[in-house]
Amino acid sequence: SSSSSSSSSVHTQQPRPKLSREIAKVWASIRSIVSQLKKHPASKAFIEPIDSNASFAREYARVIKKPMNLREISHRLEKNGPGFSRIYKAPREMFDDVCLVWRNARTFNPKGHWICEQVDVLEEAFESMWLSSQIDVRWASANNLPYPEELVDAKKKKKIRAGGVGRWRRKMEAELQLATAEVQATVMSRLEGKWLCNPRNFGYITIKGNEGIYA
Repeated sequence: SSSSSSSSSVHTQQPRPKLSREIAKVWASIRSIVSQLKKHPASKAFIEPIDSNASFAREYARVIKKPMNLREISHRLEKNGPGFSRIYKAPREMFDDVCLVWRNARTFNPKGHWICEQVDVLEEAFESMWLSSQIDVRWASANNLPYPEELVDAKKKKKIRAGGVGRWRRKMEAELQLATAEVQATVMSRLEGKWLCNPRNFGYITIKGNEGIYA
């Protein structure tokens, strides 16, 4: 019976799941984003936890029930590496922790305070890096999940709740058409000459290298 119990215990032990190559790349991109955030000139006040000897430390602890900082987020991301139990099960969990940093700063400091101004700068930089890295899209693709909604409405500059409906973006994409020859000629004449670039959005006009001009 001892041999059967030992063999059953062996079979009940599940191997640690391995990260697929694409999922590992997503987490690497996220670590890079946090690393860039920590190097940002506006990030100094958000890297370390609040100094317990600071004059406002006791009041901060009373007001802020879930403190968070960029160093702690980096530490949690390190725990997502091979051989560790993963603290973040999905990128959105890490995204929420970063948003908690911003929310805590805005909760404790009055509107217009320089800390809140720094938060505005960092938040915009973070969301820009997140979207340009296509974290949600790549994660969904690697896990065979439904295509995610954008986190930020690029036109209205408003956050879209997770799982919300990005109707504006889908409407714009559905209505995207090649500009008329007259509009193309006008824009090209202003640009004067050959040029190459990645797609760039200017209001309702998207410039796409020499391949065409979309309006």
